[in-house]
Amino acid sequence: MKRFGPFALLGLTQILIFFNDPLHFFIGDSLMWMKYRHHSAGEFLAGFLRTDPALLYRPLAQRAVESVLFPLAGLNPLPYRVVGFVLFFACTVAVFALAETLTESRRVAWLTVLVFAPHLIHAFPTYDVSFTPELLFTVFCLGSAVFYVRYIRTRNRSALTISVALFVLGLFSKESAAALPFALLAIWFLLPRQERGRGWSLLPYFAILAVYVAFAVGYLHIRHLNLDNVLLGNTSSVSDYKFGKGGHILENIAAAFSWAFGIPSGVHGQWSFTAQGMLTWLKALRILTCLGAICVLFTSRRNFLLLGIAWFLILAAPGLPLVNHFLPYYLFAPLAGFALVAGLVLDWLYAQCSKISRTAALVGTAILLAGWTRSHATTANLLVINHSLLGGASRMSAATVADIQTLYPTLPAGARVVLFNEDIPSAPGDHMGGALLQLAYKDPTLVTDYVTLGFSIPAEDLNAGRVLVFKWTDDRFVDVTALARQRPDLLQAHSATTNYHLELSGGPDFYMLRVPELQNTAAVILSALDGKVLEPFKVNLDGRGETRFDIPKETKGTYTFVAIRQENENAWVPVMRSIEIR
Repeated sequence: MKRFGPFALLGLTQILIFFNDPLHFFIGDSLMWMKYRHHSAGEFLAGFLRTDPALLYRPLAQRAVESVLFPLAGLNPLPYRVVGFVLFFACTVAVFALAETLTESRRVAWLTVLVFAPHLIHAFPTYDVSFTPELLFTVFCLGSAVFYVRYIRTRNRSALTISVALFVLGLFSKESAAALPFALLAIWFLLPRQERGRGWSLLPYFAILAVYVAFAVGYLHIRHLNLDNVLLGNTSSVSDYKFGKGGHILENIAAAFSWAFGIPSGVHGQWSFTAQGMLTWLKALRILTCLGAICVLFTSRRNFLLLGIAWFLILAAPGLPLVNHFLPYYLFAPLAGFALVAGLVLDWLYAQCSKISRTAALVGTAILLAGWTRSHATTANLLVINHSLLGGASRMSAATVADIQTLYPTLPAGARVVLFNEDIPSAPGDHMGGALLQLAYKDPTLVTDYVTLGFSIPAEDLNAGRVLVFKWTDDRFVDVTALARQRPDLLQAHSATTNYHLELSGGPDFYMLRVPELQNTAAVILSALDGKVLEPFKVNLDGRGETRFDIPKETKGTYTFVAIRQENENAWVPVMRSIEIR
């Protein structure tokens, strides 16, 4: 218990930081893998011989969790997050094991893992089940490195066999594991000369890597990549993953260096802080760490410091040539090396301060780690809420399911859902092109149409009552099906770039009606009273897009402005703004 107690406390801390909202909804990638989940063990095994629907080769990790859990849990996020925590915590323990195995110092190992554990980058791989490949390949690579170091020191062939097997599992989990043999080469080279022996032990790794590259890239052409794309940096590939040689590699390295300290950088790595001084604090820690690293270079642990730097750069290397696609969570595995460097610096600082006062050394180290943890933990919580890859996507999908299923617990056979998503143009991607509602209703034939993608609704579907229509307004989907059935011309798709917002002020006898997007023009407004569509009426909007709208005295009830179009256009643009007239 004495040995496992600290790890239990560490795990609880990580739950409070990264799993404090276990019921948040899924992002689009998770929905896609649920849709394309395996339905049998045979399908799972066949995945080892071909690419998946995203043209990736991750047969062990990409769909395994979704395939097992979706038939049992559906869209309940909790079981998926439990699995995510188990894998994440396994990575944390593996970081500790690697640091302890390399340095043979339990203190350095704890300092290393305390730097790694709260890092804000973890907000990405812990957020959703779609990041399982990131977690799984990391734990396999760390485990492989641990057993390789044990082999070097003991010459135990079982340790080497386990290390090689874990490397293979890493390759089956994510392509980035291809960097591991080079990291192991750095370990072999930088360990004390009397321990490392000859380099023949690395041959199995590089042989397996050669077979993997030939099969995954040369034969399967993952993401349409060819060998020249990988080896020569050719950017002519039609893949989203475009490799290139140029200044962007240095930019990616600079971004990685900033992200390692929690400092925002680049297009994809922007986040905000809860306090103004946090950014300054992290920049100060960066300076302190760099100065400390220079000092460690003049100690007997210099090679371990170089190993940490090598691990960081080598494990990050597969993503560095990517053009405009280097993402923060690509640093999850490399952070083990960064944490080792920081742990060695903290250990050196502690040792120097202990010469003066052991109590002062303990307090100083605790203050540094507490400040580091607070900065990263609070920033991570903001990050998951606001980042477009995380909370920004999942909140809208959760609202979509909740709003539609509340109104329609079941749908008729052959149903078609039309979404006017002008204010959330990312919805098709976040919903994975309709996979969201197919999964929610367990109906793979359910069709979802988005106005931003354009659509054409068959008249027979509308007449048969199979079409349901919703408009996103005020952060929720409003049901406009009844109005669309009265005015089928509402279902004429308008231009994807056209979006109007109707604003009302004044009342109760008259309102000032404003459409900011329409100025000095005539517009036609479609309205309804208590759900009954009225005849359209024309208004002239001034230079502010404003006009006066008088309320007829005999009007009582809920008056809804349904849609607007310019006088010379045919397609309506829904606005859905209602007022109560008494």
